[in-house]
Amino acid sequence: MKHIVGLLLLAGLLPLAVQAQEEIMTLNTQELGTHQRPLVIFKHQAHADQIDCARCHHDYDEFGVNQNSDGQRCIECHPVNGEENPIDLVSAFHRQCKNCHQKLNLRARNTAKPEMCGQCHRQQPVP
Repeated sequence: MKHIVGLLLLAGLLPLAVQAQEEIMTLNTQELGTHQRPLVIFKHQAHADQIDCARCHHDYDEFGVNQNSDGQRCIECHPVNGEENPIDLVSAFHRQCKNCHQKLNLRARNTAKPEMCGQCHRQQPVP
């Protein structure tokens, strides 16, 4: 179940690099197939205003230095099955989103940023 939720979240985040100019986007990746949960409505511009693009659009060299992969789709490096990269697409999305939100919530001592599946996989956009 955890992997299915991860796949769904990742599926929604894949178009980020291609649609970086859109303020709000629905994250959907056809390579993941039929989704078990509602797609994620992602407020790209709100995130881009607060976070360096290279934090999400990353490409690490052999020394672990982030070279920035702006313009690439996540699936180009994080395949659905995780064969070429140990971090599959769904896991990459969940790690990126949830870890960042958890750190921000800890710092602020609240739970304002979504961390649970149903907080991101919603039928309606978050206000």
